[in-house]
Amino acid sequence: MLLRLLVPALLVMLWPMTQSRATTPTPQPTPTAIPGTPITVDGTIFALSCLLREPSQLADLADCSRASLANGASLAIREAKTGRIFGIAAAAPASDPAGMAREYIAEEVRIRGRLYRRSDFTILVPETIQGALPTPGEDLDR
Repeated sequence: MLLRLLVPALLVMLWPMTQSRATTPTPQPTPTAIPGTPITVDGTIFALSCLLREPSQLADLADCSRASLANGASLAIREAKTGRIFGIAAAAPASDPAGMAREYIAEEVRIRGRLYRRSDFTILVPETIQGALPTPGEDLDR
């Protein structure tokens, strides 16, 4: 019987202490901006999963890339000069990473943007994309 009276009394006494701890905010570190390196890349845009799956079948690259993009695949560009592959990402978090590059799948393009390196992965965030590769000295239309 005594236990039935003590348990509710203890709960009433301890309740305010648990509430004050739960409502104290924990300070969060302020994120710092990470600068990217300006870059211009001439190459072909494709769905990364298509090249990894069928590297010798580049004739099907356009169809495979469009189908893969419809299912959420990531886009990349293969630099024409060096063969290096850069993943393509959007500048803003939670936005469409394929945004500007979507209409140029399997086309030769020139992308001007910023290059970010994290671990062993290189990401290109486009600022402008030109559809047909321009001749040397030609400026971007977009």
